Amino acid sequence: MKCQQIAPRTDCAVDPDRMPRPAPRGMERLTDIEALYYCYAKFKRGEDTYTTTATRRVLGVGLPDWQRPLKWTEEHMVRFVVSCWQGRNIGHWIINVLDDGPAELDGLLIDGQQRLTSLERYFDDQLAVQSVDGARLYWSDLTTKEQRRFLRTSMPSFTVSYTDEDELKRLSDLLNFSGVPHTEEERAIPLTTDLTGTPSTV
Repeated sequence: MKCQQIAPRTDCAVDPDRMPRPAPRGMERLTDIEALYYCYAKFKRGEDTYTTTATRRVLGVGLPDWQRPLKWTEEHMVRFVVSCWQGRNIGHWIINVLDDGPAELDGLLIDGQQRLTSLERYFDDQLAVQSVDGARLYWSDLTTKEQRRFLRTSMPSFTVSYTDEDELKRLSDLLNFSGVPHTEEERAIPLTTDLTGTPSTV
């Protein structure tokens, strides 16, 4: 059965701008975790990549004062790092970058705090991931080849350029309050099993 095409209405005047306006989408960058790793290394050497005056940082990127604190547990973080090792889709992170404009808004992380914090703690040997032979390995336990494999994991970013802090706040709210949180009963995998199929102690 063929689909019937519906002709556009011509019997009334329609305001061409009556629907929501397109928002600035930003620029997608096909970055790897390695980009964040070296940004963090520069920050620890005192070489700040951005001009933000944010007092909270993660991997050297500024966190707005109005952004919520860390919510993920250690289990959440380990699961995320395992997902990175497995090459799963781990989502984008969004950063505000300005060539001109308020210096304090340059380098603010708008989305991705929980994931970037997980990476920071992994790099700082605060998280261990179970290897295929059952050993719990920290970042410093890995060989250079293993570290390089992890750092080449794709983690694309979006760069936006907002000079108005209220616009940044609206973007943050849109990203974080558009869905409906899942309940524990809706889990596809019970808490007794982790994402790798290994029994969990939690």
